[in-house]
Amino acid sequence: MTMEWSDMFSVGVKEIDDQHKKFIGILNTFETALGLKESNDAVLKTYDALADQSHIEFRQTVYPVLSGSWVEVMV
Repeated sequence: MTMEWSDMFSVGVKEIDDQHKKFIGILNTFETALGLKESNDAVLKTYDALADQSHIEFRQTVYPVLSGSWVEVMV
């Protein structure tokens, strides 16, 4: 079952929303590779892309500020 981007996932920060959209796309590709029982190399390549994107996303943590704006903190 593929996942589709929805505005309800939006955090209101274009750069982060774009990262999340990319993550969903890679996740869908990974699911397809598994479902089609593609070669181990194809599955591992997609898994590596998913891991790389996860690293990018979780390296950046976004905290809401009381004023309603967003502050990006690199961890």
